[in-house]
Amino acid sequence: MDGRPSPGPWRHRRVWLVPALRPAVFGGLDDPADRRAVLDWARAGRPFIGRGALPGDAPGGLPLGLALPPQPHKRRLSLTEDYNSHNTRRLDVAEMKQMLLRLEFMQRIARGEAAEPED
Repeated sequence: MDGRPSPGPWRHRRVWLVPALRPAVFGGLDDPADRRAVLDWARAGRPFIGRGALPGDAPGGLPLGLALPPQPHKRRLSLTEDYNSHNTRRLDVAEMKQMLLRLEFMQRIARGEAAEPED
């Protein structure tokens, strides 16, 4: 075992990061525009997506991905966040509902409107 979470439980899970991200999160993101996109995404309260570990990921980190909306083309970013009891807690049902209702398409569903998931 190399200290990484197994890909099974994390892959495709939604993970919300605190807006005050540490520089370690940006490992592999050399482009300042990519770093800004990650910060903006976290500050907007949007989720990152768990992914399988890649060569070069930090040991013990939680591998995450981010697929940005097309502007003019779709960019996919990979980053690694430390995952430990100091920066993580499990949400209860009410907290999860509150978190999901930050997403526009979930707000439309809550109002009884038709909605397509955001890309």
